[in-house]
Amino acid sequence: MTRARQLAATLTEIFEGDPWYAPSVKAALDGITAVAAAAQPITGAHTIWEITAHMDAWNQVCLRRLAAEVCVEPDVNFAEPDEISPNAWRRLREKLAESCRQVIARAGELSDGDLAHVIPGKDYNADFLMEGVGQHWIYHSGQIAILRRA
Repeated sequence: MTRARQLAATLTEIFEGDPWYAPSVKAALDGITAVAAAAQPITGAHTIWEITAHMDAWNQVCLRRLAAEVCVEPDVNFAEPDEISPNAWRRLREKLAESCRQVIARAGELSDGDLAHVIPGKDYNADFLMEGVGQHWIYHSGQIAILRRA
């Protein structure tokens, strides 16, 4: 298995598989209502809604960086909902799922040369970036699990 395929397989497992450590991102979000996603059960913590929007925003940054675009942080890092409704929540989850699938697809397409290529404006390569994306997804799925229980 190539490194690119290994990264894509790992990201797929984290996003919608059955990882050994906890539920996948998709499973962590399953069954959460719009009202629960927008609730703030832990004072000072981001909501599940904000975390979901944040993950999507950073997926977009990752895709832009892989396309050799110099970019820093997302325009809005933890977006609050404009509207708390089942449809708005469904759309956000679908947007996150689509950006996760785009990241996974792009990871699987990378050559060894692409993986070694330094990300413009950064001091790390694409391989490091893709590893970091997986870690980012794991971190936030854990936060979502904690917020679900709170």
